[in-house]
Amino acid sequence: GTDTINLGGTFGMVLVQLSQGDTGSTVASADTVNGFDAALDKIDLRNFGFDLGLQGVMAAGGPLDGTANEFGGNAAAVAAVGGNAAVYVDANGDDRLSDGDLVIVLNGVLAANVTGADVIWF
Repeated sequence: GTDTINLGGTFGMVLVQLSQGDTGSTVASADTVNGFDAALDKIDLRNFGFDLGLQGVMAAGGPLDGTANEFGGNAAAVAAVGGNAAVYVDANGDDRLSDGDLVIVLNGVLAANVTGADVIWF
């Protein structure tokens, strides 16, 4: 956790096969990604093996705080935090932000631009 990843180039980049524990479970302990282009780049969540019904990204109204059902039954959620997109991954399947989940901050990316199309599910 708390790493900074710098992406660059004009071709699509992939944050490769993230696994549980690769980044923190809060915004403060999250990895930060600079240079992510929501139109080209991808976040690889294949290691989690999310069922087809969970393969979506919930557009959250604000930062997640551990409230029940805040992922809306999806494997991921995205919210604006400090002008950046915070991507939350419900790694333990409890439909709320908790220990063991992942958070990735996409620096300079609007939360509204991050969707399920930005994720590699399988």
